[in-house]
Amino acid sequence: MNKNVVAVASVASFLFVAGEFVGCEPTVVDDEQDAGNDDANDAGADDAGDGGACVPTSLDIGEQTLSLGLLGFIDIAPGQVFTPTVGYEECCPAFQPLPDACVEFSFSRDATGMATLDVATGVVRIDENAPDNTSLGLIASVDDGAHMARLTLNIFDPAQNPFVGTWHQTATLECGTGAEVDPGRAIEDVSFFGNRRFHVTHTVFELLWVDYSGAVSFDVERGTFSFATSRGAGSLPEDVDGDDGTFELDADGRLILRDLWLGTFSDDMVEGCGVVLER
Repeated sequence: MNKNVVAVASVASFLFVAGEFVGCEPTVVDDEQDAGNDDANDAGADDAGDGGACVPTSLDIGEQTLSLGLLGFIDIAPGQVFTPTVGYEECCPAFQPLPDACVEFSFSRDATGMATLDVATGVVRIDENAPDNTSLGLIASVDDGAHMARLTLNIFDPAQNPFVGTWHQTATLECGTGAEVDPGRAIEDVSFFGNRRFHVTHTVFELLWVDYSGAVSFDVERGTFSFATSRGAGSLPEDVDGDDGTFELDADGRLILRDLWLGTFSDDMVEGCGVVLER
């Protein structure tokens, strides 16, 4: 079992049981639990155990919930490595790492051909040939299962999904001519994720606030792009148009969406028939 949860920049979840941490006994990982992990991972878990029993944790976080970050998921590409942090959400929001605890990690399903896991440290290594648009659940068992935290790993291939990341609007495409014009009060956040979902926030003022979200559909070879929406915490403009559009990633790395409209959020926005986004 590991004594320390390594802190990294991570995102979170809100699904788990809160309470007071009062310690635990170390857990032995048997061969069935560790199936799918390579010998190096097994050795890492054994080495962690050589230092003695994990340090009991005594921390009262009241009604807070344990998590592995602030959004409940991360986007990760083949060949990348991720080290999770167990913690909990504080006000406004912020993520507070949990001090030393008895933690054991596992996947929610068989990860053969997708990823390997060090059950003691939680280090995940995504396979170089992991398929695009797949997901794995990472589970952290705290204090011998007394508390649980989970995180979804959205695996994406940047060649097959080049949109993943956070963008902002820099221009509007004029209807008819397609000319780039000043957008006025531009959209500040258009984020695409590895599970082919997205969200739009006109004015960013809080980490977890979004105006609307939805799912994207695209064909990289044909250059087609469309999206469907669902309302978030804020506004879903009436003139959103996600049907039958196209995309271009130009030489400067800009994302140009044509015959699509992310919505007119205010009178000081310039309406159009497409948008130009930059990272």
